[in-house]
Amino acid sequence: MAENNVPKLLVSREEAREKIEAQIEEGQRLYNREISSGDELSRAWNDFGKWSDYNKTLLSSQFDTSSVADDYQRFNTRAYGTTSSVHLTTDIKRFRSGVDGYITHLEGICDKLELYEETHNMPKQTSGDKVFVGHGRSQC
Repeated sequence: MAENNVPKLLVSREEAREKIEAQIEEGQRLYNREISSGDELSRAWNDFGKWSDYNKTLLSSQFDTSSVADDYQRFNTRAYGTTSSVHLTTDIKRFRSGVDGYITHLEGICDKLELYEETHNMPKQTSGDKVFVGHGRSQC
């Protein structure tokens, strides 16, 4: 019998959706950023790299395998992060296209969240709950 290799969520679907949607919004801010010079484009690419790295780490922390994060990383367009002063308009379009691709990829992950089984079984502790595990003597 074939083994089920579908990743499982380590957090609730709601929490995963909330965090991924926040990154989609951040990506939209990157996409809509005003860019009118090569220096501004270079800064935008740097911010894009930070955003993309954060997304990969976020996805790694949401699932029990790295396959979703690895798939996201394979989509990496950072190689396009070069600028040429001759064709700034083309470079800006390339930047926006890269950001848009990642936004679309994150939206696709959100759309598929219902297909992933949740593995968190322990109820979250509320602030009023207290747990003390002691070993040996304690001065508490």
